[in-house]
Amino acid sequence: EAERLIDGLLISVELQVDPEDQTILNSFGAILLSLDIRVKPLIPKIASIVLYRLKNNLPQVRQLAADLVSKISSVVINCGEEIIMYKLGKVLYESLGEVYPDVLGSILNALENIVSVVGLASMNPSIEQLLPNLTPILRNRHEKVQESTIKLIGKIADRGSEYIPSKGWMRICFELIDMLKALRKSI
Repeated sequence: EAERLIDGLLISVELQVDPEDQTILNSFGAILLSLDIRVKPLIPKIASIVLYRLKNNLPQVRQLAADLVSKISSVVINCGEEIIMYKLGKVLYESLGEVYPDVLGSILNALENIVSVVGLASMNPSIEQLLPNLTPILRNRHEKVQESTIKLIGKIADRGSEYIPSKGWMRICFELIDMLKALRKSI
């Protein structure tokens, strides 16, 4: 029964193209959380759909796929599928050059969720590779991108500042100084 439920949800996720409507993604995340370990046989299928959608031509589809990663990351780890999480993290890392700011913000949120559930020590790509690629993103003036980048960098600084040399942190601090001018308090 769980398989039919997940199949139906996957079809609705595949048909969704409006990133503003988070109802289906929230429902999918809630159902996966409630089923937890019982969805283990379905995780590869879910991951393959997410990976396919992360490489789609439409920015809305890529954004929805990244948002879905944020919703399912804890369940994937609970099911013991770390390799799938690493694969998703690698694809998201490779997508940091995204030109659409809303999509980039969702990618950064998904990476932050992956860092939360996987941990810094076993992150792939490593934190030493990830953080220098975040520095140019800090110059992006889109609010969602700024907020997502700050959350991700904050999580890295909080849990594993020792992974990054002090010069790297100094570069980030200089970029963060410009963000103090942002109108949004959360930034």
